[in-house]
Amino acid sequence: MIDYPHEQTIHCENGAIRNIFKYHHYELSEPLIFGIGSGIAFTHVPFMSMEGFRLTMTRPSPVSIFKNLSKVLGIKLYHRYFLSKKKAMKTLDELLEQNIPVGLVVNISHLSYFPNDLRGNFNGHHIVVYGKEGNNYYVSDTLPELPDGREIITAEEMKTVRFSDDILSPRGSLFYIKELPKELPIEKGIWFGIRKTCKDMLHPSLGYFGIKGMFLLSREMHKWERQFNFAEKKANLRQLVRLFEEAGTGGAAFRFLYAQFLKEGAMVTKQEELAILSDTLRGIAEKWQNMSLQMLRYTKSVNPEKCPISMLEIADLMKEIAEAEQTFFQKLACVEASA
Repeated sequence: MIDYPHEQTIHCENGAIRNIFKYHHYELSEPLIFGIGSGIAFTHVPFMSMEGFRLTMTRPSPVSIFKNLSKVLGIKLYHRYFLSKKKAMKTLDELLEQNIPVGLVVNISHLSYFPNDLRGNFNGHHIVVYGKEGNNYYVSDTLPELPDGREIITAEEMKTVRFSDDILSPRGSLFYIKELPKELPIEKGIWFGIRKTCKDMLHPSLGYFGIKGMFLLSREMHKWERQFNFAEKKANLRQLVRLFEEAGTGGAAFRFLYAQFLKEGAMVTKQEELAILSDTLRGIAEKWQNMSLQMLRYTKSVNPEKCPISMLEIADLMKEIAEAEQTFFQKLACVEASA
């Protein structure tokens, strides 16, 4: 059994990275991991679905944070997918025999220890496996809602959660650190993360991502007023509340976490502008919280006439946030360019 330093955190991928780093005797805070790894993202693709709803995400694709982090900090990261379940399990077992803690991306719908109210067909949850005895695997899950997060699952369950039948299947996704440099260039990483995040949010290749995706969601929500009946509107808004406030974001769609990254980044780089922008982003995060609260109030109403806010007003709140973030990331990009 690997002596693995399990601790629960805000976000599953950050937590997996943080604890794997601690295993290798490196200390790096969750906000720095999130920011250097360019964890802020936004996606809205109306013609794709997730759990029966239009695809909306406030996080990048699985393992992206670790890949971005590794690229700039000089970490040799191993990551692969599998076509064969047998090969995927064999590789996991071989790495554990070498005392290597192994990160996995899994589907949460079949995780037996996962809280029922948080389960769903989500293929992007990150866990770390740190041991095996007989038919059981020892798992570190940093989800803060779990009582402890050190879990045990069977080999059959492990095989099931690593593969699903839909197009977004994790396909046995597996990752681990092969080699770490003697020193981590944290300041260089901070500016890399800021530069990449600003580019992704302000200048995405397609209109479904970044700030463009946020404006698109606002326009789509305007259409929901005439496209959906009252029950459908409530269901779609409840799904957005779950994504923005409950599904591993730590609240406000990760904006509070990124604000803390900027504050810590200001201390490392001695750039006071980052601390000022950190406060600005906290204000935007509060706008996210308010929008989620208004959406939740809408879902609690028994009929449209008693709603304290209309769907069109909620759509305008989304537009207001998009405009605020556009200005924010433009200012952040200017700080990075002048550094």
